Amino acid sequence: MIQISKRTRLFFYAIAFSLAVAVAVISFTDVSTIEAVSLSGTVVKGWAEKYNLKKNSSVLDQPYEKLAEQMLRPDSALKVEISFSWPHTLKLELNSITPCCLLLGQENGRIFGLDKSCRVIPLAETAVDWERPLFTGIDNIKLYEVCSDSRVIRVLNALEKLRVENINFYRLIEQIDFGKHNRIEIMVSGLDHKVWVSADRTLGDLNRYLEFIGGFELDLTNIKLIDMRLEEMVITREKGA
Repeated sequence: MIQISKRTRLFFYAIAFSLAVAVAVISFTDVSTIEAVSLSGTVVKGWAEKYNLKKNSSVLDQPYEKLAEQMLRPDSALKVEISFSWPHTLKLELNSITPCCLLLGQENGRIFGLDKSCRVIPLAETAVDWERPLFTGIDNIKLYEVCSDSRVIRVLNALEKLRVENINFYRLIEQIDFGKHNRIEIMVSGLDHKVWVSADRTLGDLNRYLEFIGGFELDLTNIKLIDMRLEEMVITREKGA
């Protein structure tokens, strides 16, 4: 049986008591009441009505989820950070999110972004970075939720590694289609053919593709497909075949 010394027990009791006192002070005194709100360092006038916050209420008793939803409603890729600055000031910060890739909505043709965790984020038209690959063929797109297709995060992680290792080739990748369950179809800028890769070996397949087209004198104008899914074999298909 493990024995805890009296001194250790007293130490933990002291911590628990301090936490209880802190919570009591915050909850039952006006130390933590909100008297001002700042947005990115600028004082917000009429903050209670604008953000539906409660005046003369504790910082713990505020509708932060509704506040975040309200601030994220504009059509741009943003995240909101909320903190409390003593005394009595609620600090709001809006920071932009750089999407790892673009995402085409199947139903409405709208362009979204995907962050590094594969979460769907809104994008204003002016925020679309066309140097990022466009993902297509993905169903069940829900704003602020992670893509349900498990292939997407694997391909996304592979592309992020490719961006670090070979940024020039990364920028040439225009579109990545997930419409078929047995393959990922990639379209490269300036080339007429499609490249088929496996979701599990996307980075390796793309590197082998570069070696293949660089190591053989192929007339790419006559090729409509290069299939890289088999690890030790490359299959090409010509136009008209």
